[in-house]
Amino acid sequence: MQIQPFVLIQAISGAIIYQYIYYYKSKREAQRKSTGDCRALDCANYDLPHQDVDQYRIFVEKCSGSKELGFRNRAVFHARFLQEAEFNKLFEKVRTTNFEIRIEDTSFKRIGMPLLTRAKRPKSKRNRLFVIRYNNYLKKVIIPKFAFDVQETFHVEIDGNPTLDTDVVERFNANCVLGMGKKCDAFLAERKLTSVF
Repeated sequence: MQIQPFVLIQAISGAIIYQYIYYYKSKREAQRKSTGDCRALDCANYDLPHQDVDQYRIFVEKCSGSKELGFRNRAVFHARFLQEAEFNKLFEKVRTTNFEIRIEDTSFKRIGMPLLTRAKRPKSKRNRLFVIRYNNYLKKVIIPKFAFDVQETFHVEIDGNPTLDTDVVERFNANCVLGMGKKCDAFLAERKLTSVF
């Protein structure tokens, strides 16, 4: 039985391609593991198929401990899909975000993004970085001084949070000065704030 040269060349080529793909995948996985956070690439550009409680729980499981969070499909981050403990776990080590963060209609009391030092403008037509509103029990939002990473107009809306400490609003205003080099155009009435930065 004689093997045709063309068939032999195809078989050898297929084997070489298979070995190359296997080697490349193994090398890439080893590089990701050596960084100490093999989730970092995925969580900075996370593919969220649709927004519901189950998808957000998977996001929390996969991305807790990551230093950067973002959505590939320009989705808005909605905190209402999480419990307070899940939100705090997810943002515990986050330094950079690149999505709009909406914290509204929750039963949260105290939430923190203690290491967040870079909030990028969302990749969307909306021009908001944060929306914090209609949280009846929210008293504290812990954020450090950080610079908003923006070149154009953006919004931070804080409104309808009757128990929110006024120092939260002051911190967001201070961060506006850091990011934009000027005071925020904001009004404060009955612990309500709508800021256009």
